[in-house]
Amino acid sequence: MSGTLTKQENYYQLQQGNKFFYLLEINSNLVYLTDQNKKMLTGNGGYSYVLNNNAPVKDGEFYPPTPQNLPAKMMVFQGRTPCAELAKMMQQDKGPACDKMKWYIILYTDSVTGQPSYYLKGGRAYKKETMTKGRWQIIRKNGRTIYKLDTENENAVIYLLRGDDNFLFFTDEEGNLLVGNENFSYTLNRTTDRESQ
Repeated sequence: MSGTLTKQENYYQLQQGNKFFYLLEINSNLVYLTDQNKKMLTGNGGYSYVLNNNAPVKDGEFYPPTPQNLPAKMMVFQGRTPCAELAKMMQQDKGPACDKMKWYIILYTDSVTGQPSYYLKGGRAYKKETMTKGRWQIIRKNGRTIYKLDTENENAVIYLLRGDDNFLFFTDEEGNLLVGNENFSYTLNRTTDRESQ
């Protein structure tokens, strides 16, 4: 595909004849596919709609506005990420053969206060007996909303930047978004498979 490119703020429109393609710039390393109304598309447990820079640069920016409202009483996110960098951050030895990590995270809030309560984390779908449990909290900094998940290893923490109600992006401890590869991104997509139960 080749054609014309126009940009308005952080949105790109690619046009070839009467065909259009839309992207939202997350920062200099990540772009996100959107529909014609600039709404970010929701992926699934296998894939997201993020494109990753194949020569990433250090970039602490995050251009999309972050919602500040309290989260729902239960939120379920899933996805697949590259393995090596997250395993290292979580102090896990996955070995060189590990190319992806599967994620299924349920975030619970207190029904009275609306504040974070606990989370369950597993590799695929809801399987309570194999899921780990931990505490999480909301950190608001520089206009961003970050979910900090304390893992079973006290020295390992997961940081998830809230994109909107449907997306979470993995970051490092300093808040820099992690950049994926040609197969997987560091993005979790919301699913309603348990929220409706």
